[in-house]
Amino acid sequence: MTQGYVIRGASAKFYSFKSFLRGQSRLYAKMAEIIRLGPGQKLLDVGCGTGELLFRLAKKYGEGVELHGIDPSEDMIKIARKRAKRGGPFVSFQIGEGESLPFADESFDWVVSSLAMHHMPLPGKKQALSEIHRVLRPGGWALITDWCEPRGILGKALTYLNRNHAYIHDNLAGFLSVGIAEAGLHIVSTTIQFGIYHHILAKRDIF
Repeated sequence: MTQGYVIRGASAKFYSFKSFLRGQSRLYAKMAEIIRLGPGQKLLDVGCGTGELLFRLAKKYGEGVELHGIDPSEDMIKIARKRAKRGGPFVSFQIGEGESLPFADESFDWVVSSLAMHHMPLPGKKQALSEIHRVLRPGGWALITDWCEPRGILGKALTYLNRNHAYIHDNLAGFLSVGIAEAGLHIVSTTIQFGIYHHILAKRDIF
């Protein structure tokens, strides 16, 4: 099992509500804007939580794409599956960890991760990024959205308030950009929201 922090119990039950209060819906909206899926393409969300991003993508692209989510929390996956059954679009969810993805090499066109990396200790982050590279097809895209180096007054304030949360210190010190490159992915762009959340878009080379 993952050595990272896993959201369970009441925290999982009210995660979507707390995410809304924290303004995370704007993060998911920006991710959905950055992600560009073509017909028949496959996307994996590592640390999908209750599936909010995947449901947005399913609404945007319909049944012409394959959407998969994986999360180490049984409680979060249970909620995501219930949401899918209540008339929502079909999305595949399963329990699993980012450090050891249960998928074949080069099986996805896109791999994304939102606010999951800061829940992993440094070795876990490195392994998860290596796994993302492994399951991406040559020419495939990765989008990592998480806490990173703070920018401006708001970013510094949020950093101060959350400085002891999970394994966030590696992110705040700038690890993700370095780790993504070390995993063999080429960073194409970085978009920053609220002075602290970085959307890092990267690509796996064709050769």
